Amino acid sequence: MGWKKMFIGEEMPDKDDPKYKERREKEVEAGKKAARILRVDKMAAGIQKWALKYPRLFLCTVFGIVTMCLGYNITCMVKTYKQQPAKETAVQRQDAALNRIRRAKEDTGMVEQYEKTLKEKIKSLAGKGDKMTAEDSIKVRFMIEELIKLEQLKNEK
Repeated sequence: MGWKKMFIGEEMPDKDDPKYKERREKEVEAGKKAARILRVDKMAAGIQKWALKYPRLFLCTVFGIVTMCLGYNITCMVKTYKQQPAKETAVQRQDAALNRIRRAKEDTGMVEQYEKTLKEKIKSLAGKGDKMTAEDSIKVRFMIEELIKLEQLKNEK
């Protein structure tokens, strides 16, 4: 396909052109069949009868719809115009996102350190040669619960 055809396109064939006559007849029949199946033809006929019977009401309806659409478009344009300008640029948003990622990585390091500390405390309390006191067992229980919560947080990420 040449550049000229791509931008300008082909010439519209005349409806009486014998070269396109058969193709046009097939397309017209297909359109009529689709209109009959979807009952668009009956709806259009009904609207046309109503428009002929009440021309002023029909014109008021049509122009009312057009006026409402125009008013809606103008309202949207005014809302858009009155919006506050962006407080930050795209570069600033990207920097903020990178900072959040860096902080999350640092938090992960802190979580690992906290986890290591909890494990050491549990070993020290449970590794005593004596029997554990009630207070020690409660502390160990809470530390194990904290470890479970930390593990769940890791799995969610």
